[in-house]
Amino acid sequence: MPMRAPQVSHDSPSLAARVRREQIRALYEELPFSALGMTIGGLIVVAGLWQSNTSRLLMIVWLGLIGANQCWRLMLYRRFQRAEPAARGGALWGRRWALGALYSGMTWGSSALFMFDATSASYQAYLVICLIGVTAGALALVTIELRSLFLFVVPTLLPITVRLLVEADRLHLWMAAVCSLVLCVLIKFGLKLNHELEQSLHNRFSLEDERRAAERARRQAEAATEAKSKFLQATSHDLRNDVQAISLITDQMAAAGSDRQQQERVAAISACARTVGRLADDLLSISRLDAGDIRPAMAAVALQPLFDAIELEFGQLAAQQGVALGVRASGLAVISDPMLLERILRNLVSNAVRYTRSGGEVEIMAQGERDKVRIEVRDSGIGIALQEQNRIFDEFYQVARRNGGKDAGSKGLGIGLSIVQRFSELLGHRLTLTSMPGRGSTFAIHLAAAQAPHAESTRARAPANPLRGRVALLVDDDAAVLNSMADKLRSWELEVFAATDADRALAELERARRIPALIVTDYQLGTDENGIALVDRIRSRFERPIAALLVTGHGGDEHRAPAAERGIRVLAKPVKPAQLRLALENSIRAEQAPT
Repeated sequence: MPMRAPQVSHDSPSLAARVRREQIRALYEELPFSALGMTIGGLIVVAGLWQSNTSRLLMIVWLGLIGANQCWRLMLYRRFQRAEPAARGGALWGRRWALGALYSGMTWGSSALFMFDATSASYQAYLVICLIGVTAGALALVTIELRSLFLFVVPTLLPITVRLLVEADRLHLWMAAVCSLVLCVLIKFGLKLNHELEQSLHNRFSLEDERRAAERARRQAEAATEAKSKFLQATSHDLRNDVQAISLITDQMAAAGSDRQQQERVAAISACARTVGRLADDLLSISRLDAGDIRPAMAAVALQPLFDAIELEFGQLAAQQGVALGVRASGLAVISDPMLLERILRNLVSNAVRYTRSGGEVEIMAQGERDKVRIEVRDSGIGIALQEQNRIFDEFYQVARRNGGKDAGSKGLGIGLSIVQRFSELLGHRLTLTSMPGRGSTFAIHLAAAQAPHAESTRARAPANPLRGRVALLVDDDAAVLNSMADKLRSWELEVFAATDADRALAELERARRIPALIVTDYQLGTDENGIALVDRIRSRFERPIAALLVTGHGGDEHRAPAAERGIRVLAKPVKPAQLRLALENSIRAEQAPT
């Protein structure tokens, strides 16, 4: 079978150079053991031939040459170890090693000329065995570098082979043939080992490069995702502020009363604002889910206040579309993240209202099942075909456009249900769907039950206005939101002191000599002080636990735990006026409740 040199390096010069450097490093790393082995081998040869007819002086000189070579190689080893790591892979070190291999091979091969006892076949056989043994023992080392393989093996075995051929008798010819065969086998085996070693190094460095490239790509992807999340978070904050201002202004316009055409225009503006707010929320949620940036804060959640908030948010919208929204009272509580659970229900109810025809109904209820609670959102809408029931949870998939529903042209991205599913998985809640085309759908969330905290429905009773005459401190760095919210609070008979930062608000309070009963603030105030720090400062200033409400368009979660620790209620912009009023009234009632 023809022998051929291995063809490993079809790659970049840098990869081939790294393979070469690693080969040289491996050679020098094994050099002390090689020097020891060669020295012992030389002693064994001389000891075995000491009683032969070979000149003992020649054997001593030959052994001295072996020792001198090993001393020089050990000196090279020490210099290599002291060299800078970057310089160890240079061609000079490779040439030095090859020169040492050639010198060693020639020294061992010279024994066939000076230590061959022509009168004794036994000593000849002993010498042949020693030379083959030394060559085979060194093979694992010299095959690391292909040049060293030939420079050591050939000068070691070729002279003894020729010397045996010179004798020309049958025995010596057979011994020469054996030496020739061994030489060919060792070279062939050495080539194979060298090829496998180079291929192994090649694969190792290629994998390292791929891992580094994958790590760079991962870091770049994480950086891109983080940048996208920050961009969407900032954009969402600004959009939410604008939508909040529009929502408050349109609510005031609707309350002011006007002709029917004007009311329709106001309703259209409100619908557009809701769409923009929903799209901003959905995009930010998907981005944060992709980035793994959402950390659930599990707690016992009373369902009735949550249902009240949902009814307040969607009751008017459902009525405008001719859809009856029913909410069954519930005294149950569950273990969940209150904000994420509210978002799940909002998305489900929003979809149900949107895809239910006029005259239909949407119902929200909760049922206890031993240690579990099942929350259902039922609708009598267009329904979902069986083959589409898995696809509706895919991002950007919209059933209405395929079924020709009344909302086929509605604005949306088709990611609301995808967010519902991913939030449910994040919270560990099981989500199920039952639906038939033309007969509506039922989405059910299965949660662990909790001990219900005292939280009676505030929708079931209609007490006197608890806000009348209360002093409210309102702080928001967005002037449009600040002015529209201040007008809305005043319409609820609150005495409002409004400013874009706490210092101005406090100055107004001190001039009027008033103490606030409520603090309503944004989280991001455009200064080093955020809304939570502002509440701390005002409470410290007046030395009392003033009820506080954080109304924020900030998309992150870092404010939630500190707010909860301080008893600060959190509402996400855009918040409907009815929701805002309910939160304010609940804050006042909580302050008045006996402790």
